[in-house]
Amino acid sequence: MPDFAKGSVQTITVAPHSNLLAAQTSSDSFALARIEAPTKSPQPFQPCKTYAASSLTSLCLPSTNVLYHADSRGAFHRHAISDAPTLQYSVDAAHSGHELTTVTALSSDSLVITAGKDGTVRCWDPETRQSTARLAGHRYEVRSVAASSSSDVDATPVTIVASGGRDKTIRLWDVRAHSSKEIHVFEGHSGWVHSVALTATPSPLLLSCAGDKTVRLWDLVAMKQRTVFSGHEFRVWSVAFSPDGSFAVSGSTDATVRLWSVGKDEGKCNILEGHRDSVISVAAHTPASVISGCEDGALFSWDCRGLLNVPKDAPLVNTQVEQKAVPAVSSAVESEQTSPRRRLSHRRIGQTPLDHKQSSPRRTVPESIIDQSPVDHKQPLIQTEAQPKSTSDRQPFSSGKPKHVGADELRSENVSNTAHSPSASLGTQRTELLKTAAVTPPQKDPRFDKSAAELVNALKQIQTLEKSLQQAQTSLRMKDTQIEQLNRSVAEKDTFISRLQAEADSSKQLLHAANVRKLFLENPRKADVALDYQEPVNKIGAVTDQLSALKARLDAMIATN
Repeated sequence: MPDFAKGSVQTITVAPHSNLLAAQTSSDSFALARIEAPTKSPQPFQPCKTYAASSLTSLCLPSTNVLYHADSRGAFHRHAISDAPTLQYSVDAAHSGHELTTVTALSSDSLVITAGKDGTVRCWDPETRQSTARLAGHRYEVRSVAASSSSDVDATPVTIVASGGRDKTIRLWDVRAHSSKEIHVFEGHSGWVHSVALTATPSPLLLSCAGDKTVRLWDLVAMKQRTVFSGHEFRVWSVAFSPDGSFAVSGSTDATVRLWSVGKDEGKCNILEGHRDSVISVAAHTPASVISGCEDGALFSWDCRGLLNVPKDAPLVNTQVEQKAVPAVSSAVESEQTSPRRRLSHRRIGQTPLDHKQSSPRRTVPESIIDQSPVDHKQPLIQTEAQPKSTSDRQPFSSGKPKHVGADELRSENVSNTAHSPSASLGTQRTELLKTAAVTPPQKDPRFDKSAAELVNALKQIQTLEKSLQQAQTSLRMKDTQIEQLNRSVAEKDTFISRLQAEADSSKQLLHAANVRKLFLENPRKADVALDYQEPVNKIGAVTDQLSALKARLDAMIATN
């Protein structure tokens, strides 16, 4: 069975209250697909029509009619969707030329939020295409953002933005019409934060994952860490909340998708296995279905009914589909003209449904030309059944006073479930949640090119070899110690033998001298002739001859006299 994509499925985004999905299919293309109820788990998506997007790094589908994508050249683009995406406008050099890592929006007419390798998060007016806020605080690149719309005590619209980055922190921001500020900094991860997600159901929570193999749950009321989900064997790339907030989902290099219970039996885990490689993007479609993208190009839909706290009769697809008109925009492209340090204003945030987009790590990709020509389909991708309108009261985002937040800045609220709630009128106050995260790896992507299964086996073999190597090194050190002891023993024996040899030589010399004296005493003349001694002996023989001659001369003199 062919895979959904030719390359890695690094981004998955689902339009809220719909069955429309957008996913990256290669480094320069994406696809739109209709989500069907899975007949088995996992249910693979089939290949479908793709659309060109040069140097793609992130996708966002805030509604069924609008799509945003960001690229590694530092620009983000807006497309209108009918049967096929049609480019409406582009904003170049959005972060002063730095590569964009993620783009997200709460709805088709709300603020557009981007993040980049310059370490900043920026907010944009979708109509004027001007930067309305610049959020600076991260020391290095920002790898993921998530956003939620809320209101203050006096019903002032507030956008809550969470960002995670390479500096291992998650930062919470308060973005208003004429001001923006940092609310809190969450610290605890020991690796780069790859993905973040927000939920307000049943209480305001933040979810994050990092290269330290953990998924962490943060309480936005107490502004502290609530739970650490441990179990993945390798780094975790992507996280998402279910629409009803009953569980969290995560994808990792260990080729598994894990469901984590939130609230009741918090921390309980179910492992979904079936991928052959690293799971680098996940998204929650309904309270009973999860979608995951893989490094090898596979895109799976999972039936989660009966797992954790998911009811067995929960819907696998959305039965009511949101349909909106595309807001009119001008064709001219305007670049950002504002100073980075100047606080700018933006228009009031519309009351619109929220996105549940999740994203994943990126690679730098080659550039290509964006295909703006529409493509005919036998069946339209967008369902036209209108969603009935209903209203719900806006509730505060969190309860209690969070750290560093005044009462006039961010009031605690309980937020209603927005998984299946229809869009409300502008006069109706309600709280909606966007769960999105799009990340970009460092300049040097830490992921391996091999499949996760091969990688796991290789790492296990490496661990076995390391243990064997350690044992061999220990044995070698013991043998080295024994050899040193033997060398010392041999040296001692060599010294002893040398001493014995010296004594033997001395004894030989004494014996030789004794023999010479004996021979000399027996026959002094014969000793010199019969024995070929060393030079001292020869000298003794010569002296003996001289003595004999002297003796003969003395005898002759005596006889004469």
